[in-house]
Amino acid sequence: MCCVRLFWRRICRAGLLLALAGGASAQDVQSLRGDVSHWAIAPFLGTGAYEFDSQQSIYVVAYTPRWNWRDPTPAGTTPRRVGLEFQLPASIGLRSFDLGDLPGTLDPGNAATLSIVPGVYATLELDSRWTLLGIANLGLGARLDGEEAALIHRLGIRSRYSVGDDERRWNFIAGIEQIGYNTDRDRNERTLPVSLSVEVEFAIDAWRGEAGPTHLIAHLSGSHFLNELTFEAIEEAGGEIRNDLEIGLALRPVTPIRLWRLRFERIGLAYRRGEGEDQAELEAIRLIFGSVFEE
Repeated sequence: MCCVRLFWRRICRAGLLLALAGGASAQDVQSLRGDVSHWAIAPFLGTGAYEFDSQQSIYVVAYTPRWNWRDPTPAGTTPRRVGLEFQLPASIGLRSFDLGDLPGTLDPGNAATLSIVPGVYATLELDSRWTLLGIANLGLGARLDGEEAALIHRLGIRSRYSVGDDERRWNFIAGIEQIGYNTDRDRNERTLPVSLSVEVEFAIDAWRGEAGPTHLIAHLSGSHFLNELTFEAIEEAGGEIRNDLEIGLALRPVTPIRLWRLRFERIGLAYRRGEGEDQAELEAIRLIFGSVFEE
């Protein structure tokens, strides 16, 4: 029963974070090898609650404005053109998140970190099933107490192979990335996370509108870090992670969800768990706003 209460409390916190965030870049929970501060890659974590070794919890509110400059040329047509999308992932790391003390949660003094990492996505459709995606990000992050700042980068490539139709579709996704940072305290690290994911989409006929049905989307993702990962939380607690696994569920309506001026392709929740050789553990509940392929 205690575990159920804990799980439900995390879901409630994640749901309230949704209202605060307005949108997210919810990349897989990936960090860097060595003395790593989570704030350096918070824009890639996504909006959610993250707990290390059942001791230290951190909360991230992330938002990613996007500008689609041009769509890729459909496969089979010439001349072939790569699609380009510009992004501005930004995130704030919170020291605490308490549903019973919202004024304290929203207090500017509760904010511990800030990261802004502009990037570009380049998409190439090789054929009607197979799509490649190149990723590049470069930006800055800092602890708001002035203790440390960092230059942050991410480079990667992903591949998606799709099978099925609009009623039921399977997406098989593979990726490899390099994530790194250099701080003003002469700390710098690099790591290469390798990931495999499966997404399955089901049309829900009971929720079919004039434009088509709503889709239920489930995904299972696993990552292996070629070097052990160290997560360092705001209060200097953390642990090393070698592998992690995530399972998520989301709804994607035909018409994108709109909240004020914000737009969401889909909305859902994911649970992630990571483990290391030293018995370190990471648990996370995060919000889903896009495909694993495009997050």
